[in-house]
Amino acid sequence: MSILIKNATIVTMDDGKIIKNGYLGTEGKKIKYVGYEAPVESEYDYIYDGKGKVVIPGLSNAHGHTAMSLLRSYSEGYKLQEWLFEKIFPIEDKLGPDEIYWGTLLGIAELLRFGCTITSDSYFFMDSGARAYIDAGFNANLSRGLTSFDDNADYSEDIRIKEALSLYKEYNGCKDDLLRVELSPHAVYTCEYNYLKYIGALSANYNIPVTSHLSENETEVSDCMKKYGKTPVEIYKEAGLLEKPGTFAHCVWLNDKDIELLKGHYIAHCPKSNLKLGSGIADIYKYKEAGINIALGTDGASSNNNLNMLSELNTAALLMCNKNSDPSLVSPMEILKMATLNGARAMGRDKKGILKEGFDADFAILKGDEIYHEPMHNPVNNIVYASTGCEVTITVAGGKILYDNGEYKTIDIEKLKSEIRKIKEKIF
Repeated sequence: MSILIKNATIVTMDDGKIIKNGYLGTEGKKIKYVGYEAPVESEYDYIYDGKGKVVIPGLSNAHGHTAMSLLRSYSEGYKLQEWLFEKIFPIEDKLGPDEIYWGTLLGIAELLRFGCTITSDSYFFMDSGARAYIDAGFNANLSRGLTSFDDNADYSEDIRIKEALSLYKEYNGCKDDLLRVELSPHAVYTCEYNYLKYIGALSANYNIPVTSHLSENETEVSDCMKKYGKTPVEIYKEAGLLEKPGTFAHCVWLNDKDIELLKGHYIAHCPKSNLKLGSGIADIYKYKEAGINIALGTDGASSNNNLNMLSELNTAALLMCNKNSDPSLVSPMEILKMATLNGARAMGRDKKGILKEGFDADFAILKGDEIYHEPMHNPVNNIVYASTGCEVTITVAGGKILYDNGEYKTIDIEKLKSEIRKIKEKIF
């Protein structure tokens, strides 16, 4: 299939270039043309008049737990550790493969609704999650969440390790690179030190990237200091988890040494989740200036409570203005880059996040003529500071229209809603 978008404002993320009244053409899974000159329309199967619309690269969610959409609004008013151990982990124990499939599909539908075309997803029963992504045609970097409170020398028989390696062998690079697989130790407080070392060795032996929660709140850091006399980042370094570029979520509580150790890695900044759980505000500007790459993530819908990346980048921008008491340090284009190009790079997807010839045909079309966008002095400023997410009209991934004005092309949305309601009655 080939698609031609005409007469649109195209935010390319290619060195900040914005094309007004421009054209974007696709051929198969790739972008064929981006520019001002009108291509021959007869060469395209589908033509869309983008007058009054803004086209952006598909948004990249660098940290999430997609099936946690099942737990949306389930538990409120807790800090991180009590929220996890008293509310989330117990209810997750009741979820099986079918629940994970439908919960993942629910999250995918929401991501598409808000213009996202790729996500990182760490959870359990991830073979069911993988099936949902394949059925929907949605890109993801998957990982089996790894936890162990057993301090052993050998974890080769650990069921979670076995599931993680099985997931990697079966799904990494499958369906023309639709899915990739990573290793995901949950956190320093849910993984014993030797377990972290074992995962670090697996990462090195199999060349599998690592993604994890890290220094999310003050309690995590203080408890780690009491147990080990070192910060979570230092422990990850010793365990071999920082040997190759990885993606680490939250990183709210970093000292100067931690920041130095994380240079060259990616931080998946999850501002709304951090605010909701009272975890603090990450000093993203300081991290960026120190050489750490910053991407954005929603975390799970249970701590957000949505998977709206446009809302996430708005929150990230406002918090940066406040954290540093200097709005001049915040570039809306840089914030959008965190949610597109940087997120794609964090997931190792070098042909995503830019609207450019030869890159993947992943993009979202947004209404640019809403009353709250008038007058449009700058489309990127409007996207970052004035958008809600409801402006998204079309989401294209892999050159295919997956969402179009309320219609899901690969998801039976009414059946999905019915299954989700059944799960609620059964589990909750």
